[in-house]
Amino acid sequence: MAERELYLNDQEPEFPFELVKPSLQWLHEFLASNITITADASQLLPPSLAPLLDTLLVFTRARTSAFHGLQHYRLCQTLAARLNSALSSVGASYHRVELVRRGPGQFFITSSNSPRFCWDTHLTHRLIGQNLDYFAPGHITKAPHPPRGRIVFVEKQSVKAVMAEMVILSVLDDPRVRDEMHSFSDTKQHLFNRSMELLGLPYRFKWTFETEEVRENVVNIMKASTPPSSAWWETNCYFVNGYGFPDLLQDLSPYCSFESNYDLWWPLIQTTFTFMLKYKRTELWFSSPTIGLAYWTEMSNIFEQIRAATESILDSEQMSYLVDDFTERLKVLADEVDRSPLPESSNLLQPPSFPHSFWRTFWIKYCDFRQWFSYKFGLTREFMKIHLFERSKLRKPLIRQGIFNPPSSVPDRVPFR
Repeated sequence: MAERELYLNDQEPEFPFELVKPSLQWLHEFLASNITITADASQLLPPSLAPLLDTLLVFTRARTSAFHGLQHYRLCQTLAARLNSALSSVGASYHRVELVRRGPGQFFITSSNSPRFCWDTHLTHRLIGQNLDYFAPGHITKAPHPPRGRIVFVEKQSVKAVMAEMVILSVLDDPRVRDEMHSFSDTKQHLFNRSMELLGLPYRFKWTFETEEVRENVVNIMKASTPPSSAWWETNCYFVNGYGFPDLLQDLSPYCSFESNYDLWWPLIQTTFTFMLKYKRTELWFSSPTIGLAYWTEMSNIFEQIRAATESILDSEQMSYLVDDFTERLKVLADEVDRSPLPESSNLLQPPSFPHSFWRTFWIKYCDFRQWFSYKFGLTREFMKIHLFERSKLRKPLIRQGIFNPPSSVPDRVPFR
């Protein structure tokens, strides 16, 4: 799909949705049981939403590949094995999904027969970006960073970002490049949504472009007495929830969604937005012990209830009652923070101190060495496997020329050695 629509390459076979779909009756239940949209603090696991959806997008050939941390390797491996079994049962193994370790703690999800995926064991920044279908691969910078923007793909049900890439803004001074960015991202959005639709899944995607200017525009619009247009809401709902704003916690539940009747609930949405900018800040998470887990749990509960109300309740009398109730509950949380003494900024985010005993230092160094050795051993084994048994993967991959890297980007280099 991506080869044909994103790269205009009609040599790759189309993914056989109608042939494979009857063998995927288990998929709904598997996703419902395994997809998470918030981090699991008890197991230090990040959300599984992005890795699992990316596995499906690679499976349907809507993406060349995806890149994730090893925390979800086994879960994605389980899903990939079941998807490959479904492909084998209908004779469509050409589209087989494969997980590829690259880097000490990362792995790619790709198709074994992708003509575009680069199997090099020492990938540079730009090659990694090309593997990931980036519009601007290689736009890596170092501090002080030049003005940058982020192309963000949001899953609309959860209102969570599932993939993003940086773009150095100076290249968008050329209107042709800016038009290409919109066209390229629109095509990817269409591909992702069509894949989910043909699989019979409810997930949908929306891309948006995050910059400092966009965030300032959102803040200004949220002060207006009249609601914005539906087109503005569709593009900026993600930012209205505080996502993409620096120094705001990004993991709490959204308080509104793409389905919210925002125009009817506009005063409450404005009140919640103002509250969020002041009281959902990262420094509060690390501040006074009086602002504990109960504070954040209550905030998340209120946000979830506001979202549910804005999506479903249209009765004016009930709306009036709920606006007063939600406003009062937010005020209680605000008063809790205002009464709590906050530490000096220099004391924020200080890591706990531990005694540096000989055995503790030895154990840390041993664990680091074991991880390094495991990575190097795996890389060597992968190198030998490709060169001895899978030499077809050594072919030169197809490459989209893409846009240039401006002088403000760092030289292309290998991040994992």
